[in-house]
Amino acid sequence: MKFITTITFSTFILPFLFGVCTAQTLSQKDYDKILNKTNSHTIIGLGEAEHFYKGYYNTKVEVVKYLINNKSIDIIALEASLNATALLNDYIYGKLTIDLPQALTALNEPYALQEAGLYNCSEIVEFMEWLKDYNHSHNKTIKLVGIDFQNYSLPLEKLKVYSSKHQIEKIDQTKALLDSSMRSVIDSNIMIITSQPWIKRLQIAQSNIENLKDEICNDANQRLFNELEQFTTLWDNPMFPRDSIMYKNLTPYIDGKSRVLIWAANFHLEKDPFFKGPKKLGVFLNEKYGEKYCVIGVSDQIHEYSKNLIYRPMDQLSDKYEMIINVPKGDKCVIIN
Repeated sequence: MKFITTITFSTFILPFLFGVCTAQTLSQKDYDKILNKTNSHTIIGLGEAEHFYKGYYNTKVEVVKYLINNKSIDIIALEASLNATALLNDYIYGKLTIDLPQALTALNEPYALQEAGLYNCSEIVEFMEWLKDYNHSHNKTIKLVGIDFQNYSLPLEKLKVYSSKHQIEKIDQTKALLDSSMRSVIDSNIMIITSQPWIKRLQIAQSNIENLKDEICNDANQRLFNELEQFTTLWDNPMFPRDSIMYKNLTPYIDGKSRVLIWAANFHLEKDPFFKGPKKLGVFLNEKYGEKYCVIGVSDQIHEYSKNLIYRPMDQLSDKYEMIINVPKGDKCVIIN
């Protein structure tokens, strides 16, 4: 039986520009364990038990920086918008000047519509600036890619440069339909997506996107249409195949040459074939790539696991993870605009 490795970090408090922030201290022994684990795999899932907590983000940033400095990864694949992440990648390569907090907010538009954070915090701003500095000063650079499809406004806006006046009107109508649809989910509840008025609005948006694709799609804007189609077809699919689509978006970067780290929620990354629901990203990866895939969970173990040990004993956890980094999650990150 495979046994799971658990690393528990101590914490100390440091003052930051955005208030008091929990930072993590990693011993060299901890670093060595993580590096040895990742060096024996080419696909590394680095999870988080919950999004947008300082303890988790500080730990993950610290770990990723160490792996980069030790040449252990080449690509960071984010659970984030395909097109918004592409802008971030251009930024860290020095090809583009952007409003960094705004770009981070765009990585997940539904979260932003709820005024909830995901990546738009000082911890990730600092990390993006670090990546930019790293790429500027090293020949071996780090690439950022998005594997999720949680933005429609950005690709719709970018399609306008390829469009006629009539097509721009259709783009604006599509955005209004999707804004209304997402707002109604936020203002009521998720079950509204089964109502006929909601489905009708979504279908009009889907039809508009299909028509625009027939009229103006080319190699330069294909990725814009990819995200729009993925976002709009997700909602009326009873299987809600978000993880299978993320898997599809990820696989082009698994080329046998690059070492890929996936930054996502523990839930998506777990090797969990017995989960009663749509197949998880981690299960797809484990089935396809086997021992090449390694899962490192980041968790407040007391919060996430101990109260559930009757359902998830440690031998079952070891089937889902190679390693768990146990760290206090701390306070929620502060949203920056």
